[in-house]
Amino acid sequence: MKKILIMLLMAVVAVSANAKDKVVVFTTQPQMHCVNCENRVKSILQKDEGVKDIVTSVKYQTITVKYKKKKTSPEKLQLLLADNGYTARELKKGEKIVKEAHECKEMKKCEEK
Repeated sequence: MKKILIMLLMAVVAVSANAKDKVVVFTTQPQMHCVNCENRVKSILQKDEGVKDIVTSVKYQTITVKYKKKKTSPEKLQLLLADNGYTARELKKGEKIVKEAHECKEMKKCEEK
C-alpha cells in the first residue's frame, strides 16, 4: 500500500511540474524557406531562457515553442522575433499557412543547397 501511495505522489508531482510548461505555435513574416531560415529563427528564440524546445517546419510554416510560463510568454517571444526582423503571429488551432514564393533572407545560402 505504501508503494502505491508513493508512486501516486510521484505521478502527481511529475504532472504538476509539466503543467507549468506551455506550447505556442507561430508563423512568421518573412517566411522560412530553408534549413538556414529555420536555424536562424531557432537561434533567435533560444536566447530566451524560458524556451525549452523549438520545432520548426518549412513545409507548414510553423514554429512550435515549448516554454516555461513563469519565465516567458508568447508576447515576449514575438517581441524577440520582431527585434530580429520577423513579424510573428500565433496560429489558431487547425489554421494552415500557404508557403509563398522564394524570398529567403538567407538567399545565397539557399541557392548553394
